[in-house]
Amino acid sequence: STFVSDSEGAGSGGMGATDPSPTRPPGIARGLGAVTSNKMRSVIGAIESAGIPEVDYAKLLALFEGKHSKILVSRHAAAITRVCRVHERGFPLRDLPQLCKLFRFAYDQVAAGKAKEFEEALCSVMSIFAKPFRAHNAADEHRCENDVAKAFGMVSECLSAKDMPLSVRLLASEALRLFASAHGERPSALDTVPTPFDGGETSNSRDTPESNPGPGAALAGLGAVVKPPPPRKFARNQELFRRGGCVPLVLSGLATANSVGDDQLQLAVVRVLLEASYSADNARALAEGGLFSGLAPLLRSDFRSPIVFHASELMWNVLESVRDSPVGGAQLETATGTGSKGFCAAFSQLVATTLREGHRKSDKELRNDLLITARMLAEDGRARASLRVAGLGDVARHV
Repeated sequence: STFVSDSEGAGSGGMGATDPSPTRPPGIARGLGAVTSNKMRSVIGAIESAGIPEVDYAKLLALFEGKHSKILVSRHAAAITRVCRVHERGFPLRDLPQLCKLFRFAYDQVAAGKAKEFEEALCSVMSIFAKPFRAHNAADEHRCENDVAKAFGMVSECLSAKDMPLSVRLLASEALRLFASAHGERPSALDTVPTPFDGGETSNSRDTPESNPGPGAALAGLGAVVKPPPPRKFARNQELFRRGGCVPLVLSGLATANSVGDDQLQLAVVRVLLEASYSADNARALAEGGLFSGLAPLLRSDFRSPIVFHASELMWNVLESVRDSPVGGAQLETATGTGSKGFCAAFSQLVATTLREGHRKSDKELRNDLLITARMLAEDGRARASLRVAGLGDVARHV
């Protein structure tokens, strides 16, 4: 067998091969081996550097492209899976260019009709992309920004790639959602309000001039709140999401999900778009990319479906960002222009159904969100006319 058991080598993430040298020095982890006659040549020499295994990607790529080994499809897939096991705690930032070459190879194999053989490998890839990256030092984050953007652009591609397994698309959607949210560190709306903060007494309140005490100081510090740090990580991830071309690729993935008609995939992609919409720049890019045309089929779902709740918040975020932009009117027409009749018809029907059949507290919250969205949509003359033709005005008069 070319690839052997990976049950040993804990320091390298659980990947190992039969050790040809019983006197192996400590700190050198066992690696994935390619056996050629009597000679074992390590493909992954997992030498720990700050706890991060090092992989010989050149040898691994040579294995994929070798004259006698390029037909060993199952072993290629197993090699990618084992690379993921080595990096089970997260992909190293410095390795992203080489890792993307491996994953591009897997994409090409899926396009060539080998989706079944590479499904497990690509699921492993997307599962690791859902984890934060690992850095050798503090400078890696800045130096590798372009590599991160390109890597998530590649992840976004699989949402609409031909013959890509559903399981891979779902895991890719989750990886994109987590990255866009900075792995749960998305700030609240209050934290991003650009107003001066004065929380009264804090740990450095002695530096505050006595002539300008804060409102908290009048209460002897009662109720004073320390201002949270600026959401640097969230803003950076959103910028890289945009720089990697993820917005149009995820919108293409939404179109693919709609054509497939899979509710689970539609929900997963909408959740990615929702996280992206918390950035004003990404929200405007979504509008320009024809988001509302893609949402039209989703609005015809049962209004109690989670898809509709997420789509409602997504529409609100995007319209609010477009309206508040310096050229809001022109961008709003772009947002609702292409396919606006189909969208407005589906939207009007959703509002009517929610008003007629929504009796739960959550239904009423959705109704209120939809009515606010309708008000913002009506700021665009063409959308207002389409909503009127679709009967939204009659619905409102009978509320």
